[in-house]
Amino acid sequence: MLITVVANRVAMALLTLAGVAVVVFILLRVVPGDPVAMMISPGAGPADIAALKAHYGLDAPLLVQFWIWIKGVVTGDFGTSITLHVYVTEVLAARLPATLELAILALIVAVLFGGAVAVAGTLMRRTIGETMIDGLNSILLAVPDFIWALALVLLFAVAIPVLPLTGRIDPELAEGFTTRFYLAESVLTGRLAVAADIMSHMAMPTVALANFLLGIVLAIQGAGQFAKLGATDLVANLVAFSILRQPDQIGQHVRERITGHRAVRAALHLEIQEQAAIAG
Repeated sequence: MLITVVANRVAMALLTLAGVAVVVFILLRVVPGDPVAMMISPGAGPADIAALKAHYGLDAPLLVQFWIWIKGVVTGDFGTSITLHVYVTEVLAARLPATLELAILALIVAVLFGGAVAVAGTLMRRTIGETMIDGLNSILLAVPDFIWALALVLLFAVAIPVLPLTGRIDPELAEGFTTRFYLAESVLTGRLAVAADIMSHMAMPTVALANFLLGIVLAIQGAGQFAKLGATDLVANLVAFSILRQPDQIGQHVRERITGHRAVRAALHLEIQEQAAIAG
């Protein structure tokens, strides 16, 4: 059973990737603009343009171009960056550590705050606190991360300049790193002052990215907590129905003790309606 589920998920993931690849390839060919015009020098002639198109396979039919692109992606050859004139894999390798650190930090922030707020919302059911948390969750899920980023920049880097606007680290502190994982390396090596400077640079992008993740965590954990409470209410209803059908003194005593519970009151109401329908 588990193997079947995993196989189905893998198959769906492969179909999704294939669909995304086709859509991206078509969009790159449909949008206006010529990549060769971005790479060629201003004084190049038609022969130079034709030679460059032949070099990149852009003079071949679309199906052949798609096959070349897919084969390069599968083998790890993403080509050369048009603007930077270096291999795309080198660009990705240079940017990936910062992206991973930012994503992991944003996920940690979202899980910690999301768990705490979800538990608080569960404890404040049917109160103004639950309504406020639901409203906050709706805002977090509705507002895109780039809007949060712009708002944070305008607030904490322009209006109240307390956080750095650009860069990963102060250039004066950027010496002595052996890897590009600046935050992890500074923490592991005990350079806490450097880690604090890196955290100040990561504060705004982390919050902007974590807000949407926080909304997702709130929705998932809140639904899980409500499901547990709903199961508790269901058990209470079943107990109420079983007790209502016991005419002895114990049943009478228990009925008097539990009628204050909202779920049980609903169960009593349903039982009365059912008995009235039977009697009628």
